Amino acid sequence: GIAGGFLYWWDPLAAVAVLHPEVVTYEPMRVTVVQSGANAGQTKKDDGGPAVRVGTKADKTRFEAIFLDTLDSTSTEGH
Repeated sequence: GIAGGFLYWWDPLAAVAVLHPEVVTYEPMRVTVVQSGANAGQTKKDDGGPAVRVGTKADKTRFEAIFLDTLDSTSTEGH
């Protein structure tokens, strides 16, 4: 599926950001989603597109600490 371009790995940063939004810096941006061709599914900046909140930067140290703590955890409490 990955080689065929229709299966993608879940983004660990996105998973952490859902529970810890402070890890990512967001900016409003207008984007569209490419509908066909080799780039289908990708987002691109488009002044005519809908305004969304886009993650533009992440705190690498905080992300890694949370992500590794989650992987090392023997309990799912608090995660």
